[in-house]
Amino acid sequence: MKEQLARAAGLTDGFFELMSEEVLLQDLASIHGQLEQFISCMEKEFEPLRQELDTYLSHGQINFELLPLIVTKGMKLVFVDEETDDMLAVQVEEVRIDYDNYNGDSIQVEPVNFVVSASHYSWQGEGYTRIYKTRSIMFFNGTMPISDVPWKVLSPEVEKELTERGRIYCQYSGVFHVYNNGPNGGKGRAIVDIEKLANGTATELMDPYDAMPPPPPRRYRNSGWGDYSGAPPPDVQMKFEVKKILSDEELCLLPPTVTGFMLKDKRWVSMRVTALSPVKFDERIWDHLVLDA
Repeated sequence: MKEQLARAAGLTDGFFELMSEEVLLQDLASIHGQLEQFISCMEKEFEPLRQELDTYLSHGQINFELLPLIVTKGMKLVFVDEETDDMLAVQVEEVRIDYDNYNGDSIQVEPVNFVVSASHYSWQGEGYTRIYKTRSIMFFNGTMPISDVPWKVLSPEVEKELTERGRIYCQYSGVFHVYNNGPNGGKGRAIVDIEKLANGTATELMDPYDAMPPPPPRRYRNSGWGDYSGAPPPDVQMKFEVKKILSDEELCLLPPTVTGFMLKDKRWVSMRVTALSPVKFDERIWDHLVLDA
């Protein structure tokens, strides 16, 4: 354990050969003391900001500058699915404020909007692939109700509900003959095939946000990245991964719908997984068969 801590603090093999255990413990104690002082200094430095945030939140309000403090990378949020208005759990991949360089005739750096980029999983034929979505808030002066933010923090109760829905989604990851009980897509028999649409391309119904034309390159500013223009830096580029099996913690990140072909209407539709059921065949249908003499 001591060696692991020392290596985490940057000590190399050469130091271990020269140091006795007593000296090593002294150095670790010194590093521990320095970290405590640093943390204490940071807490004092940001205490006014924390108090300001607590005051706004206690009144159900938020201002633009404090938005990056309520959303962090890795946390789970709930978006509203544009097609069904159902809940869609996502995991935050990136948070940033977009800035515009130009304001009239003078060159200035002005905030444009606050952007949250997040992802969820979807079956794509070979496995579960991350689908990326964004939500943004345009710059505003003063405060706005926290209830107007276009996402919610995923609560344990909602996570449990969406996890159960995710288990149902997994049952239809592939090609299946089902009965759709509607209302999405209509009622009747359908073939679930998330991977293929009528044109044979692997896809999921497009997110309206993704259908919007890309904005012109902007100048981004973030304390962790510095200033740069154009695309995000390499360490935050979207990486597409394929998983054969999802963990229990990831099941809540599956969407509310699957793509299917309605046999009667002969059209591709989006169907809620909770509205699907196995097709019940009438095993006695042959008893009613009448043949001409």
